[in-house]
Amino acid sequence: MAQSIPVSDVARRVYSFAEELEEYRRQNPRSEARFTAACRVLAGGNSRLTAFFPPFPFYVERGEGCRIYDIDGNERIDFFNNATSLILGYCHPAVVQATREQLEKGTAFANPTLPEVELAALLVERIPSLDRVRFTNSGTEGVIMALRAARAFTGKTKIAKFEGGYHGTSDPMTISVRVDPQKAGRVESPAAIPSSAGISPHTLADVLILPYNNSEATRKLVEQHRDELAAIIVEPVLASAGYIPARRDFLELLRELADGQNLLLIFDEVQTFRVAPGGIQEWYGIHPDLTVLGKIIGGGFPIGGFGGRADIMAAFDATTGAPKIPHAGTFNGNPMAMRAGIATLRELTP
Repeated sequence: MAQSIPVSDVARRVYSFAEELEEYRRQNPRSEARFTAACRVLAGGNSRLTAFFPPFPFYVERGEGCRIYDIDGNERIDFFNNATSLILGYCHPAVVQATREQLEKGTAFANPTLPEVELAALLVERIPSLDRVRFTNSGTEGVIMALRAARAFTGKTKIAKFEGGYHGTSDPMTISVRVDPQKAGRVESPAAIPSSAGISPHTLADVLILPYNNSEATRKLVEQHRDELAAIIVEPVLASAGYIPARRDFLELLRELADGQNLLLIFDEVQTFRVAPGGIQEWYGIHPDLTVLGKIIGGGFPIGGFGGRADIMAAFDATTGAPKIPHAGTFNGNPMAMRAGIATLRELTP
C-alpha cells in the first residue's frame, strides 16, 4: 500500500531546494552575469543543448585531469568528460605535447598530412571489421556518410533505426529518439515520431523504427521491409535511453538478417569504442559492415569517422575517376585532431 508523504516533509524538501538554488547563485555570480550576456548574442545562450541547465550553467575556465575550474573559482570533479570524449581526462601530458608540436607546424592544410594516415592505420589495426576508414568532424557527419554509403551500395533508400537510439542530429536520425508514450505506437511496431521540429514527412517515410532487444518483432519488421531497406543502424549500448546493452543474441540476429540480403549492418560506436581496444564489436565478436566513430578517437578535438568493408568504402575512392560519393570537408582529417587521437589511442593499451 502506498504511503502518503506528510505535507510538512514536502515543504521542507521544497525549502531545501530553494536554499540550494540560492547557494548556487551565490557561488557563481560571474557565470550568471556571463550567461545573461550570452543570451543577448547566442540563441538560448549557447550552441549546444546539453550545455544548458536552469537557472544558468557555470562557465568553465580550465580543466586538469578529472577536475574542472570555473570562472568563479569553484573546483568540481567532472564525471561527464565532455560526453565521454576525454577518456584520459583534461590536459593529459601526451595529448598536450602532441598537439603543441602540431600547432607549431600548422593547424590545417588543404593537402593530406601524415597524422591522418597514422590514425587511420591505428584504427584499422584495432577494429576487426575496418578495411578502410575516412574522417569527418563529428559523429553526426560520420553517420550521414555511412548511411549514404549504404544507400549507394545497396541501391535502396530506407534505413532502420531503433526506438530511443541517438545517432546525431541529421534529419533521418532525429526520429524516435525521445518519444511521448502516447504517440509511440505498439511496442512491437513503434511509430516513426520526429524528435524535433523541421523534419520533413518524406524523411519519416524513409525510416523504419525497430524495438530494441526485441528479436521476434525486429525480425518480423525487417523481413516485411527487406526489399526497401539499405541498412540497420544500431548502438550496441543504447545510450540516450539509459545505457541499455544489447543482448548478444539480439546483435547476432541483426547480423543474420543482413547477411546475404543486400542489407548492411552499421554499428554506431561513437561511444562504445571505449569498451575494448577494438570497440564493442570486438567484445561481442560480431562484425558490422560499417562502423561510425567519434569521441575518444580525437583526444578531445572535434572528430568523427566511418569505415568498414573495402567494397563499400570504394564508393569514396577518387583515384580512378569521379567517386560515386563525393566526400569533402575543409577540416576532415585535421592534423590537430589526428595528433590528439594518435596520442590518446597509444595510451589506451590492452
